[in-house]
Amino acid sequence: MFNNNTVVDSLLMVKCLAIILVVANHAAISTGLHGGLNGLMLVSGIVMASFAFKDTTAHTLKAFQNFALRLAVPSFILALIWAVAYGQYNWSELFFFRNWLTKTRLVSFPIWYPQVMVQMLLAFAVLFWVGNITPKILANPKRVSMVAFVLALGACFLSYALWNSAYLHDKLPHLLAWNFIFGWLYWAFLIKDENNDKNRLILTVILCVTSYLVFIQTGAIFGAARFMWFTLFGLILIWVSALKMPFFMAHIFHLIGQATFYIFLWHYPAFGITLRLGSMFGVEHITAQPTVLLLSGVLYPVLLWVAVSALKRAYGRAKGEYQLAAS
Repeated sequence: MFNNNTVVDSLLMVKCLAIILVVANHAAISTGLHGGLNGLMLVSGIVMASFAFKDTTAHTLKAFQNFALRLAVPSFILALIWAVAYGQYNWSELFFFRNWLTKTRLVSFPIWYPQVMVQMLLAFAVLFWVGNITPKILANPKRVSMVAFVLALGACFLSYALWNSAYLHDKLPHLLAWNFIFGWLYWAFLIKDENNDKNRLILTVILCVTSYLVFIQTGAIFGAARFMWFTLFGLILIWVSALKMPFFMAHIFHLIGQATFYIFLWHYPAFGITLRLGSMFGVEHITAQPTVLLLSGVLYPVLLWVAVSALKRAYGRAKGEYQLAAS
């Protein structure tokens, strides 16, 4: 079991590295760590293309809906809990459009990310429904994905030219859609088409040039860090199919990968728990260390995910046994 032959695919690897980068940035490990959520958008774009672009446009719309609900429902419930707890009913936050108004928030997680994702998916759903795009993208994945990517870039560049959205930290769907749609390009070139060096080189050039133009040349907020990390994540996905590692390390990657959304939602409360424990036991100088906060911001949500998953399995078994007995 403890050998060096356990394989972790690059998609899982980047997903884990991206969420760890998010927590590390919020734990203030160092400067220049912005870009984790851009990486998660890229991963989501690949996964969405792989599962949504099948059969008919109706199938795609259902996939968009399911993904949006998986993000929106838990985020809304937590936002509502915070609103009740603090007696502040922030309607723009609860109804997923606060990212257009301000970068401040009431909740203790970056709710702008599900807001942007839901807004993007809603826009994509309208476009796919009106244009019946799924058959077109299946007939010519590269061409249609490239057209979508170029249009997304055009919207991004036009917005930067006309509107300085730095006060919103650029957390807007039309500025980030190209991150998501680059995942469609990855799907078109390396999953639907042959995974060869020619396709990899084409994607590498597109990735590096567009990342530089958007993140650096436009003066995007935290542009240098986002350029570095987004490009790195993209290069890993393009050039590394999988990585062999010891079983224990691979198991950690799989746990973090499955608990990614829990980590996203709960890493800030995990920081708070760690700081309170430090205060209770007189070791604030230890628990306030960024490295300790990073570890707690990953570990506590993973343990929560493990506990919830175990309860779900136990409930499923009990329900199955009850139905079997009743029959």
